[in-house]
Amino acid sequence: MLSSNSFTLFSILILSSSFSLTTEAQSAGYPAFVGCVDDQYYPDDSFDVGQFDDPISCAQACFGQPEQFIYSTWTLVPQDINRCYCSNTFPESNLVQAGSDSEGSCDAETQSYIHITSSTFDLVGCRSTQSSSFQVIVSSPQQCLASCINTGYAFLSPQGDGYHCSCGESMDVGPQSVNCGPDVWSTFQHTSGDFVANAPSGFVKRQKQLRKKRLSQEKYEYCPAGLKACKVPGDELAFECLNVNTELESCGGCLYGDYGVGLNAPGGSYGVDCTSLPGVAMGAITCTSGQCTAFACEEGYELTRENSTCVSLF
Repeated sequence: MLSSNSFTLFSILILSSSFSLTTEAQSAGYPAFVGCVDDQYYPDDSFDVGQFDDPISCAQACFGQPEQFIYSTWTLVPQDINRCYCSNTFPESNLVQAGSDSEGSCDAETQSYIHITSSTFDLVGCRSTQSSSFQVIVSSPQQCLASCINTGYAFLSPQGDGYHCSCGESMDVGPQSVNCGPDVWSTFQHTSGDFVANAPSGFVKRQKQLRKKRLSQEKYEYCPAGLKACKVPGDELAFECLNVNTELESCGGCLYGDYGVGLNAPGGSYGVDCTSLPGVAMGAITCTSGQCTAFACEEGYELTRENSTCVSLF
């Protein structure tokens, strides 16, 4: 669970090198395992493409459809034909269930397989922890892998508040192999800079749009709903998720400015450290609706009714 006071996240979505579609030979891409879900899960926009013997064949079929689907759901139906569903919708993180091993297997009798239909990333395995101290919450599994295109590894973990994502150059993601699933880190490896070059035009176009969105940081949510990404002093790549409506030391806005906004750029907001206000008795101030509200003052100060602050009597 993320703490609104001290849990610091590091941005991994600022990519240092340029992305271009070239005529050079690139990895063709292949299905990337996302997780296991209950076999009753069906995306709202699912398209039934029929019977396939395994989840990989299902994902490859969805990738090749004219609609150019991003996700596949493969379900084993006992005493019937196996079903393959294509969609552009992914399961919410809280729907992901524990699989049957650390290598991307599900219980075929009770669960369905979810795959990204084509990717340059290959699942290495699942671990209980990941060594990197920086992570962000992304809007989808595909966005995590796309965000890590210029690093060698991507780490994805479905948790209660969303999909957590981290990028890195090391696969040191903890000592313990565990079944893939909730609160577990799936580790993916690929060659830095590779992308799905032989994809249908619409698939490639979506990748380019995702990257443009990341680079411009337009409407990208670094933090869960209700929290603001605030700069952390001393590290330009660091931010922490705060509720500035109630955060005592960053009331009404980010004390050091909004993450992703330049020092003098428009759109930034600066909050107040309520604990630093003069004359307030220790522990006698709160942050309510983004405003510091004092209810007791030190000797020599009096509480004003107008704005609940302490003013000197001398």
